[in-house]
Amino acid sequence: FDNGRAKDLHSWFVKEQIPPANEHLAEGFMGFAKYLGVATPKAKQDFDWQIFTSEEDQSWAKQTRHKPKYIAINAAASKAERTWKAEHYAQLIDAAVEKYDCQVVLTGGPAQNEIQLAQEIESLAKSNIDNLVGKTKHKQIAALLGEVNCLIAPDTGPAHIAVAMKTPVIGLYAVARSGLSGPYQNPDYTVDAYPQAVETYLGKSFEEAGWHERVHHADAMDLITVEAVLEQVDRIF
Repeated sequence: FDNGRAKDLHSWFVKEQIPPANEHLAEGFMGFAKYLGVATPKAKQDFDWQIFTSEEDQSWAKQTRHKPKYIAINAAASKAERTWKAEHYAQLIDAAVEKYDCQVVLTGGPAQNEIQLAQEIESLAKSNIDNLVGKTKHKQIAALLGEVNCLIAPDTGPAHIAVAMKTPVIGLYAVARSGLSGPYQNPDYTVDAYPQAVETYLGKSFEEAGWHERVHHADAMDLITVEAVLEQVDRIF
């Protein structure tokens, strides 16, 4: 990468660089392939990520479904500042279950913060929730995200797995712009509060913000309302 994106003192040892551009992180990484002369699809919709799952994992995922309308929520991001609060998720779940009689499953890894967040959501929500946080293998997660009707998630890896499985993703973004790290091939359902966060916490207009600029504020994600997320669920169901 260029000096603005490179890490680990790369410029000390590598003379060639990938030129910077205001693009999605996925396109930035694909810049290496283009630089090396490897052919890549011209349109992002032409990419087929092909995450293969076994029949066993697919069967397991199908057995987790108990209702026609099935929502997965991967609540935690890798950083707390990018994670929506438990009370917001609980309110969203109760509203969605009441409106659609849908099934909701929580997904996530075995990290303690993810397990604690899921438990907090369970304690706050009035609705029944399937909690699979920390209880699945990677390919099971992929199969599950291919089975549900949609995934609701902040800026986190499972959102991109869901995209690869061709499942609609309702992305929750405020710390970074969704154009940088949001669902790559299907951003249509994203709730993007980044422009408002830039104005509220950085004191500048959205147009003045750098492409890679983040809003490092603990309350940035609170700008995303339950109503805004539920509107996207409405579009899917």
